[in-house]
Amino acid sequence: MFIGFFIGANFYGLYLIFKDWQTFLMIFMKSLRFYGKIVTE
Repeated sequence: MFIGFFIGANFYGLYLIFKDWQTFLMIFMKSLRFYGKIVTE
């Protein structure tokens, strides 16, 4: 729960910095894949 909130807050911060949906989406998908790799291991 807390980790999910922390990650969400970081992604929102990145979105505000870039203000570019495509860049945000690319980073989000990359991070999601990386996060999924950690969870599945």
